[in-house]
Amino acid sequence: MSEPVAAYIGFGALGFLYIMNIAATIAHSIFLCYEKEFVDWTARSKFNKCFYYFTNAMGLVANHKFKNILFCKLFTFKVFCAKLDKVDHFRIFNIFSLVSLIHSGAAIFAAGIALTKTNNKQQLFH
Repeated sequence: MSEPVAAYIGFGALGFLYIMNIAATIAHSIFLCYEKEFVDWTARSKFNKCFYYFTNAMGLVANHKFKNILFCKLFTFKVFCAKLDKVDHFRIFNIFSLVSLIHSGAAIFAAGIALTKTNNKQQLFH
């Protein structure tokens, strides 16, 4: 089995991810309420507003980057066509993406430690 160091690093990375999810949800919600284009997009349709709340919930549970789907213009669906007033206003999304590299690096490091310390004669998954 793996050493507890890998588990500690893995749980720390997971904890950091959830802290990032909470901080990003709060920061994005505060930031987006002042964006005229985004507020107009949510006011256009109740479905847009519901999808925004859904992406907030998914961002909290899974990953804060999930909210980027609102701006992707995937298949030109209206629900994916949210806009910000200026491209520079995506900076807050980019900052959280950059800081989340810490989580990704820690998770990869923990997985590497766990894989090097496992017994190669045992099957990992049944």
